[in-house]
Amino acid sequence: MPFQGEETVSDGGPWDLLCYKVFPDGYECSWKYVGASANVTHFLRCCFGTGSCCYFKTGNAHSITFSDQDKVPVFQNVTFWVESHSGNSIQKSQNITVLLFSSVKFDPPSEDIHFSKSNGMLIIKWKTPEKQENAVTEYRYRMRNASWEKGDCGIQEDPDLETCNIHLEKDVACEFQIRRQKNAHGGHWSNWSKSICIPAEIRRSPEVNYTVGKLENNGTRKLFLSWEKLNPELPEGCRNPGSRMEVNYTLVVHMLSCQCQQKAEKRMKPKTTLTISGAAYNFSVGTLNTIGPGPNQTYHVPPDAQTEIRSPSVNFSGGIILLKHEVKSYCIEWYPQAADWTNATCALKSISEEKIPVATSNSREARVRHSRTNASGNMEPGKCYRITVYSSDRPKSLMSWSTLFSTYHFSRDVSKAGPSQIKITNITVDSVSLEWKPSPLSQCPGILKEYVIDCTDEENNKTRYFPVNASLLQYTLQNLNPNTFYRIQIRGDTATEKGAWSQPQRFQIHTTDKKQMDGYFFLVCLGIFGFIVVTGILGYFGVKRVKKHLCPPVPDPLASDATKFPESELKLARQWTRIPDQCEEAGPGEPLVVEACLDTGEADVNQETGVLYMHDKTQEMRETADTKEVRTGSEEEAPLETDLPFEYRRQMQGEPEVEDL
Repeated sequence: MPFQGEETVSDGGPWDLLCYKVFPDGYECSWKYVGASANVTHFLRCCFGTGSCCYFKTGNAHSITFSDQDKVPVFQNVTFWVESHSGNSIQKSQNITVLLFSSVKFDPPSEDIHFSKSNGMLIIKWKTPEKQENAVTEYRYRMRNASWEKGDCGIQEDPDLETCNIHLEKDVACEFQIRRQKNAHGGHWSNWSKSICIPAEIRRSPEVNYTVGKLENNGTRKLFLSWEKLNPELPEGCRNPGSRMEVNYTLVVHMLSCQCQQKAEKRMKPKTTLTISGAAYNFSVGTLNTIGPGPNQTYHVPPDAQTEIRSPSVNFSGGIILLKHEVKSYCIEWYPQAADWTNATCALKSISEEKIPVATSNSREARVRHSRTNASGNMEPGKCYRITVYSSDRPKSLMSWSTLFSTYHFSRDVSKAGPSQIKITNITVDSVSLEWKPSPLSQCPGILKEYVIDCTDEENNKTRYFPVNASLLQYTLQNLNPNTFYRIQIRGDTATEKGAWSQPQRFQIHTTDKKQMDGYFFLVCLGIFGFIVVTGILGYFGVKRVKKHLCPPVPDPLASDATKFPESELKLARQWTRIPDQCEEAGPGEPLVVEACLDTGEADVNQETGVLYMHDKTQEMRETADTKEVRTGSEEEAPLETDLPFEYRRQMQGEPEVEDL
C-alpha cells in the first residue's frame, strides 16, 4: 500500500487508488486517470479470502461508493485494482490491500468557516464534523501568481470546534485550503476544503472629492461625491464573484446642526449625489471587507451662513418666530455670529403638539409661536446671533431636513445701539470731516441699513440730515456757513427701526481756513530758521577774519633762522690757544652771591639773597677742542674769526651768562 501523503503520477491509465470508510456510513474507492477520458469505462475489481472476487462498473466516474451489503468484507483484507477499457485497450492500476473497517477518510471542513486577522496572525475556525474527532489538520495557501505552500495546523483536541493559527509574513491577499486526517494508523487525508479567500487589511481610506452646491430657495443644496475604488490583487481561486474578496463601501452622514433632533447620523449605500439642508454636516466613506473595516477619513461641510432664506410662512420680529407651515417637526437653532457654530443651541418642536387651527378657504394652517426665552438657552444682550429654522415631514430621516428660514438677530434694543466716539478731523471755511466708531448693529450682516448724520445750525436752529452708507465710518459735510456754530450727532438705522443718537458734538466754522493758517505758520517758522542759519554762517567767517588781523599767531622757534648755521661755519676747525690767566685750573664751583641794591645805594635788610652756582665749563670746552683737533687731522688751521658776535665769543671763553633776577 503506497504512502497516502504522496502522489505518484502514472504514465497513463488509472493510478492512485484509495479505498476507505466514509461518514456517516459506507465505503468508497477513488482513483485518478491520466489520458483521454472520453469513451473510457472503468471497472473496480476486488478479491478476498480463498479466491472470491467482485467488481463494480463505474463508467466514466473515478469513484464508487458501496456498503457491507454489497458482499465486500470489511473486517478482512481485500485487494482492489482498477481496469480502464478503451476500445480493445485495457489499462490496469496497481493493486492495493486494505482492511476497510480501519481505513478511514475524514471529511474536509464544511463551508461554514470563520476567520479573523490581526497583527499578522490569521485564525481560522470551523465546526468539527460529526463523529470525526481527534483529527490532524494541515493547510495550504498561495498568493497571486505563486504556487501552493503547505503548513501544519496540529492535532485538534476540541471535539466541537477546530482551529488553525497561521502566522502571515506578508499582509497580502491569500487563498487557503484545509484538509483533515484521523490521528491513527490507517487514516487518509480528506479532500481539500473549498478555497478560503483572505483579503489583505485595508491600510488607507479612499480619496474622496466633493463639491457643495448653492443653497436654493427651497432650503436644500446638492452634495456631489466621488471617490476612488480600491482594487486589491487577488490569487487565482479568489477572482470569482462569490469569493467575498470585494471591498464594500458605506457612506456615513452626520448632521451637526440641530443636535437636539432624534437621529443625527445615518449609514447608507454610497451615492454620488445627496440632497442636504444648509446645516453643518460631517460625512465619511467607510471601507469594509471580510477582515474588517479600514481607516476612515471624515470630511466637513460647513453650514451656509451667507445665504438668508426668507419664507412667507415665517414671521420673525423681536426674537419671536411665528410659523405658518404644515410640517411635522421643526428645529430652531441660534448661535453667536462671531463664535463657532458648535456652540449652537437648538430647540426641537412638533407642530402636532402646538397646532392651533385657523379657518382658511383652502386648508388648515399651523401657527406656532416660539420665543427664545422658552428655549434651552438664552441670548446674551448686545450680541449678534445667527438664527436658522429647519423643518422636516419625516424627522427620523436625516436627509429629509431642509432650511426653512435663516437670518441674523441683534439681541438688544436697537434704539440703544448707536455709533460712538465721533471725532472731528478737519474743519475748512465751508466743510467739516467726521469719523466715528461703528454701531454694534454692524456686527450683524444685513441688520444695519444706513447711518444718519444730524447737523444743526445753532444760529437759526436749522437741521439737515445726511444719510451715509452703512459700510462707511467717515463723512465730510459741505456747504456750511462760516463763523457759525454747529451741533452734530449720528445714529444707525435698521430696515424697520431707528437707532439711538450718539452724544452731540459742537464745532465752529471759521472765516480763515485752518489749513491756510497752518501754511502761514509753517512759512514763518521756516523763515526764522533760515535767518538764524545765514546769520550764524556770516558771523563765523567774520570772526575768523578779524581774529587773523588782531591776534597773529605766535612764532615757532623751529621755523626761525637764528638756530641755523651755514655749512661753512660747521666745517671750521681751529686749534684752541691756551690763555694762562683764563684757563687756570678751577676748583669746585663757588657760590656766587648776587645782591640787588636799591637806587639810593642803601642796602635793604629784607632783600632776598640768591645763590648761584657757576658751572665749570673749562674742562668741557677743553675736551671739545681736543675732539675737534683730532677730527680735523692734517687739515690746515683755519684763521681765527675775530668778528664773531659778542655772545659767541663769551660762549667760547666759557663765561657763564647771568641774567638779572
